[in-house]
Amino acid sequence: MKQMLTVFTFLVIALLFNTCNRPLLTATSNIGLHIKEINNLAVNGNAQNCVLKNFTEFDHNTNRSVVMAYEQSVERCCFADGYERIQSEFHGEEYLIKYTFLKKDNHMFLAHIQDVSVNGTSKYTVYFDENQNPFRFLRDDDEISNEDFRLREVKDENKIEQLRSRLLSDYLKTSENI
Repeated sequence: MKQMLTVFTFLVIALLFNTCNRPLLTATSNIGLHIKEINNLAVNGNAQNCVLKNFTEFDHNTNRSVVMAYEQSVERCCFADGYERIQSEFHGEEYLIKYTFLKKDNHMFLAHIQDVSVNGTSKYTVYFDENQNPFRFLRDDDEISNEDFRLREVKDENKIEQLRSRLLSDYLKTSENI
């Protein structure tokens, strides 16, 4: 039930976060094609408008007796044909989390997560179905040099739930600040 509520909440927020004013994509056609298209548009400088917002968050949970301030940033760019890229960076005392959310016609189809902490760096790619439910979680293993074998399916249900929860909370923080 908790998982279903999390997915439902994520979908509602994604629908409300329609600032490029495009209709919802009714079916996921080819995620690989979407990725290639949005990358080509970004490389060629075809953003219709980009909005960058920097803000400060205060961390009250540090090991220090003082409250720490950390600069955060969120950028949203709209491209031709209903493509959208949202990038965010969230800093803390011992971590940095970077997100890239890719959308087509206000439909989330992919998210990249890079989590840098004192324990090392983890990179994940999450695929979304036509109902904007995350259905595939891949971990990028940097230690493997052959790019064809770097992405590994995440099978641990606890890790998948942790990623889902983090995606939801940080997407909410992203949408509130752009």
